[in-house]
Amino acid sequence: MKLLPAILISGSLVAGAYAGSAFVRTAPFSIAPLPGAEDVSGEISAVDLEANTFTLWVEGDASNIQISVTDETVYMLNGEASTKEDALKVGHLANVAHEELVASSVSASTPE
Repeated sequence: MKLLPAILISGSLVAGAYAGSAFVRTAPFSIAPLPGAEDVSGEISAVDLEANTFTLWVEGDASNIQISVTDETVYMLNGEASTKEDALKVGHLANVAHEELVASSVSASTPE
């Protein structure tokens, strides 16, 4: 049997087998950044849904950065698939995969 290489996607193992087309994925599924994307984490400090932007306070850099979202941006909230309106709320903590400050994915969580 000829096996394809396994791929690790943010803690989830995805493997494919050539013979029989078997696929394995461990739960929970999470979003993996696109190749070339950068990751940034912080607290959402402002949201403008109409302009498709939000501001992220990055404590380590002591700065705010404005991030744009598109129709292709994928959202998660507390580990579950989400919508832009639910995930992008002031006070949520967020990990954002982006390229040139355009988000490919936003994984948000409510503060504890």
